[in-house]
Amino acid sequence: MNHVILAPVNLTRDCESKMTQSGKTVLNFSVAYNVWKGPNVPQDAHFFDVQYWPHENSVHNWISNLRKGARIGIDGFLRQERWADKTDGKPRSKVTITASSIVLMSPKQDQAQQVQPQPHNLTGQAGSVADAFCGQEVDDVPF
Repeated sequence: MNHVILAPVNLTRDCESKMTQSGKTVLNFSVAYNVWKGPNVPQDAHFFDVQYWPHENSVHNWISNLRKGARIGIDGFLRQERWADKTDGKPRSKVTITASSIVLMSPKQDQAQQVQPQPHNLTGQAGSVADAFCGQEVDDVPF
């Protein structure tokens, strides 16, 4: 099974939106996930690129809220990208996250007054990262 849940993570840059030839919008952004050594003592940070395919009616809200510094939860799967380096021809790879659903946990302070988008999954049904925690609210998850 290929399934990843990361919460909370912080955006390290504003999301970028791209339109495919078929007219669908894809959002790309990067996040940082802290691994904790003890209470309030970060040990290490891990950085991931994320790809998200939002519903067309929520694209504008996601673009407005997925800004550097925003705290979100991600439910999705891992995907390995492979390519040959253009300069030396050596094989390269990286692991990215394709998000099935995103929960906005705390927007940047200057974004707090805007309407928050509703989370969803790739099947178009309502859902959220919180669903993965057996019905617990995200704020109740013990980390």
